[in-house]
Amino acid sequence: MTARSAHLLMLMVVGLCALGIVMLTSLALFSGPQSADAYFEVKRQGIFLFCGLGLCGVMALIDYRWWLKLATVGFVLSCLLLAAVFVLGKEINGSKRWIEIGSTQVQPSEFARFGAVVFLAAWFHWRQADIRTFKRGFLYPGLLMAIPGLLIACEVDLGTSIVLCLAVLSVFFVAGVRWFYVLPIVAAIVGSYFLLIHAAKNEPEWIAALDKVVPGDRVERVVAFTDLEAHKHGAGLQQYRSWLAHAAGGISGLGIGEGRQKMFYLPFAHTDFIFPMIGEELGLIGALCTVLAFALILYTGVSVAAHAPDAFGRLLGIGIVSIISLEAALNIGVTTSVLPNTGLPLPFISYGGSSLLASLGAVGVLLNIYRQAGSTRPAPRLGEAMKDRVTPRI
Repeated sequence: MTARSAHLLMLMVVGLCALGIVMLTSLALFSGPQSADAYFEVKRQGIFLFCGLGLCGVMALIDYRWWLKLATVGFVLSCLLLAAVFVLGKEINGSKRWIEIGSTQVQPSEFARFGAVVFLAAWFHWRQADIRTFKRGFLYPGLLMAIPGLLIACEVDLGTSIVLCLAVLSVFFVAGVRWFYVLPIVAAIVGSYFLLIHAAKNEPEWIAALDKVVPGDRVERVVAFTDLEAHKHGAGLQQYRSWLAHAAGGISGLGIGEGRQKMFYLPFAHTDFIFPMIGEELGLIGALCTVLAFALILYTGVSVAAHAPDAFGRLLGIGIVSIISLEAALNIGVTTSVLPNTGLPLPFISYGGSSLLASLGAVGVLLNIYRQAGSTRPAPRLGEAMKDRVTPRI
């Protein structure tokens, strides 16, 4: 691994953040509540970006092995925050995911999934001799990860819970958990997905019964996914409008500020469905460049994790890059109508302070793992770790 990994990682992250600000500026007149300041949300996102970059720098300063000592406490706090949403949370569009702190809404699940990955990496670091066993290597960590996963799913935030589940499976794979234990779960997830899609097309009575049990409009979204044309005025509106946006953009796009679907045709164009706006205004070229940037983040993140000095750093790096990459992949899959609508933001680009802060903080941890590659010294105290330079190896 060379300095190019860290350079390229930060270049892609900063580039995506800059793209997010540009697109939010383009969408400003048509997103959110109309007020005297049309660019209020852009300014607000700019403040979050400034704070996020600062958080990224702080995380890059702190030796990642210091988080090993806080893994259990962080996991418990993450679960408590997720549980607090049901008591203190605010319901928006059928989901209860946010806690209001003053004038700011915080989404605990954005931070809790990273806390869960830290604990899982610590678990396998502490029990390296038991990784191949059923109880300590698969059952116990799997049950523990099910706690935040189920809490997030009950909010209702199925997209984030799916990302956490897939990230956990990625850590299981890298840790060396027996495939004999993991494959049935993967098969069940894939099989359930195709079974649900098949039932949505051919078993309306079964789907109607499921719709009474599942909260929100999640089942309706799956039904709409099977025929967007027939549901273009209902549950399939966002994905149908995404089609139109990508089609209108063509190869080179209509130009920044010239998109039409953002003009109150496509709901939440500045959050979950900002990728179609990239396709409409920057065209296929801009959309593919965005996908390439996330692919390079995946590549550099895996490279950093592969050269970590210990098992904890390796598994933590894989967990972090899995969450970011999987969330991006699912968002792009939804907005291009490859997957049913799950309501996930596009990391670094979509409007939202919690997502931006959590993602940039996680990138800072990745940078510290890069810094510590090849180092065998014990983890310093927090005060000592903060004295180090951010990137002494670059």
